[in-house]
Amino acid sequence: MAVALAVPGVWVGADVTAYAEPLKAGKSGAQFAHIHSDLPVDPTARFGRLANGMTYVIYPNGTQPGKVVMRLRVGAGVLDEADEESGIANLITYMAFSGSAHYPQGDLFRQLERQGIQMGAGQQARVSEGETNYQITLPRNDEATLETGFTVMQDMAFGLTFPEAALQRDRDLVVTQMVNQARPLERHYENWLRTAFAGQLLAERPQKGQRDIVLYTPRESIINFYNSFYRPDLTTLVIVGDVDVDQIEKRLQKTFGGWKAKTPDYPKRDPGAFTAKGPRAYTYFEPGLPEIIDITWLKPVEMRFQNRDLVRDMMLENLVLAALNARLERAAAKADSPITRASINTGHFQRTGDSAGFFVMPKPGQTQEAMSLAVELIRQAGEFGFTEAEYQRAAADYEASLQQRKAGEATRSNEWLADMVAGSIDGRYVINTPSQDVAFYESLKPQLTREAMNAYLKDLLRRDGPLISLIGPAPVAGLDAKAIETHYAELSKAKLSPPEDTAAKAWAYDDFGAAQGPVKTVRDEALDYTRLTYANGVTVNIKTTKLKANEVVVTVRSAGGLKRLSPKAPTPVFALNFYDLFEGGLVKMSAAEINESMAGVNFNLSYHMTDDAAVLFGQSGTKDFTLQMQVLRAFYSDAAFDPGYLERVRHTVPSFYTYTNTSPSGVLGLHLARILYNNDSRVTPLSQADFTTLSNETLAGIVRASLRDAPVEITIVGDITVDQARPALDATFGTLAKLPATYATVDGGSEVHFPTSGLFKTLYHQGGAEQALVLIAFPTTDRYTSPETAVGLDLLAEVISLRHYEAGRAETGSTYVPLARNVTSTTFKGFGYLSATVQIYPGAETGFYDSFLALVDGVKTQPPSADELLRARQLLLTRLNEETRTNGYWLGLLPGAADNPGQRDYALKRKALIEAVTPAQVQDLAKQYLNPDKAMKVLVLPVPKGESRAS
Repeated sequence: MAVALAVPGVWVGADVTAYAEPLKAGKSGAQFAHIHSDLPVDPTARFGRLANGMTYVIYPNGTQPGKVVMRLRVGAGVLDEADEESGIANLITYMAFSGSAHYPQGDLFRQLERQGIQMGAGQQARVSEGETNYQITLPRNDEATLETGFTVMQDMAFGLTFPEAALQRDRDLVVTQMVNQARPLERHYENWLRTAFAGQLLAERPQKGQRDIVLYTPRESIINFYNSFYRPDLTTLVIVGDVDVDQIEKRLQKTFGGWKAKTPDYPKRDPGAFTAKGPRAYTYFEPGLPEIIDITWLKPVEMRFQNRDLVRDMMLENLVLAALNARLERAAAKADSPITRASINTGHFQRTGDSAGFFVMPKPGQTQEAMSLAVELIRQAGEFGFTEAEYQRAAADYEASLQQRKAGEATRSNEWLADMVAGSIDGRYVINTPSQDVAFYESLKPQLTREAMNAYLKDLLRRDGPLISLIGPAPVAGLDAKAIETHYAELSKAKLSPPEDTAAKAWAYDDFGAAQGPVKTVRDEALDYTRLTYANGVTVNIKTTKLKANEVVVTVRSAGGLKRLSPKAPTPVFALNFYDLFEGGLVKMSAAEINESMAGVNFNLSYHMTDDAAVLFGQSGTKDFTLQMQVLRAFYSDAAFDPGYLERVRHTVPSFYTYTNTSPSGVLGLHLARILYNNDSRVTPLSQADFTTLSNETLAGIVRASLRDAPVEITIVGDITVDQARPALDATFGTLAKLPATYATVDGGSEVHFPTSGLFKTLYHQGGAEQALVLIAFPTTDRYTSPETAVGLDLLAEVISLRHYEAGRAETGSTYVPLARNVTSTTFKGFGYLSATVQIYPGAETGFYDSFLALVDGVKTQPPSADELLRARQLLLTRLNEETRTNGYWLGLLPGAADNPGQRDYALKRKALIEAVTPAQVQDLAKQYLNPDKAMKVLVLPVPKGESRAS
């Protein structure tokens, strides 16, 4: 929820014009909170209401030059469907892309692609309980692109035609989406809603609708829902980006001013009144579910518009949640704790209710003990409140987060702003700036005391409930719903002791010896960065950007990564995907102690192993950069690998494997690298049994070895200059002892090979009987040996995706267009693949393979047309433009560029290379690489009935 400041009830940011009404409380349709509030509003935003009742917000933002984001919000969703319409709201978001007044069937995608705009159902449209949102991102703000954006939004609002020819296909797509999303957690959620909000409409309304209604409801009923709810007084258009507000406002009036509702009124569905139900229990068990305890307090949905009191309460809630989460994490980290993870979160259910829930994952076999501890921790906090140390840390962290956002205010993204503005209507909050947040926080600070936090928590625990939920793969002996209620009643009477109030430990890693400066500085003007070299061999790339104010991202890369490991010798690298190096702590400080010592500091620490490096990652604000580098240096040299943390991780492993195996996509994701890397042991997943017996010494040994005895390259990107970064670098990594110029190699470490035999694999999942997935992958090549080839393969993948869409999605029984993708290694020479993956019904795999290979043959015999290549090229160029506007792009690009001419050449020429590819080159690449005899085919099917095999 946002906080805000400005003068309520005024026309903000513009003169009142003849074509729009003044904003006043009491008007029908969407309401802006600041009209009803004692809070001021962001003066940059221009709000308006057309004479027909349609509302809009225009927010100029030049952070991303030329870019414009549009959101069309219709105030109708799942809760507006009648019983016989369940699923219609979602179906309409698919039909919206299948034919409209300006774009006959199929034309919309082609037109958007020509302008580099990718849009589609499930990507740019979403339905929730009380609203439907369409979104489009325009890569440019020229006249033609803006006209396209307005025309698309206009057609979504009142120009859909619902062509008969597309209706059955879209029905099938929605139903298959239902099938593929029908997983244990989703079924639990539907059942939980029925218990939590029994007697209200949400409890009886399936989120995705009812299958038979989607399949068979008459076209006239779909059109009737559209005509009833897609109307001016329920619609808000949000436009954020590099725009002239006055011109956009005039265009908006021209486009939407003549729109009239097609029905006199719309049906009003009663969402039902929230009723208190008291303490109660809910259980749900199904194979594939992790074991989780959830203790939730509920209250009626907040219908007041945000005001000063609500902002104060929101801030207190944030402080309470932060303090509670820190306490829960400390409890979970204790060696004898029966819980592996614990947290508290809040939830909002449109028109229905709000929640605050304690999430607890028990250790296997300790469910009752975990529940007892969770209740004790909650009651202890409620009775004794928070300690002074907990309060001070929560307040420091919260204030630091507000200041961080304020410092980055000038570079907020269009997407973030559009989501914030659109969300304000249902959320009933006043739109504001981060600077206003800070000012308001300062004005409220005297009220945000420890006593106020304690009082707020007491009030939270007086809400309806708790609803105590226990879910898992199988019932837990002695813990059915009745037993849980009895157990809770007993626990509620138990005597409590106050928590310990321990002082925070001082940060112990601020001195690494005498600082050492670099011995060489080189400026790369083409890529606009500076490269430092230290006497110990450490190299540093520093690129100053203003892409995101007050953000600095850092990687510390020890060369080698997977290349230092044998592709044949078994190694548990897979386990690193689950291991958080930070949680293992430092020799002198535990993870909890580090967090406590860093109260008010924005920092981050993570570790991962890539093909060519072991990487420590950090992210901080500019002023916290010194501490961020100290954290990175400390974990590079002094990570503790607390055995208790690995034990906690090990307890979560059964839930991971169980849940992963409940869907075809989960199974494929687990095994795909192993298959395409020809059973390379470095990317082979551990079995559940091997994971649970993995020793702490083995895992610590892998991480330590990956960081040691290798060259170190640091890359720093963001709002920081070389002079600002130097002192922290000199005092941390500049003090390392002399590093080797290279690392020890192993046989085969620098190689990866696509399989040449066993080119058909069948895997099995334990999910729904109607769920299956197919993949086909062709071996290609790497990214940097020939950048021209790599870019050509990118375009070939786009052309294949476009052609498959044109061929029609329903022909193979697939659910979505199989988006082809080109994956070219930046590390292993000659390795890459072009693949396509698609969800199907079991039994449809032969039809898919036949049609897809026929399509591939078509590219070989008929090169892409000028229009196909234009569309493919524009999509790639738009993505490239988006990527280069992020610090993360440069953080990934710069490491190694100084020593790899192909990499540097690719970085400098990528745009020109994309623009230079010809249709004949795409055709030649298809002939060269897309050989069906060399393709790997993977089929993921449901486990046959009566069997229990695992992939």
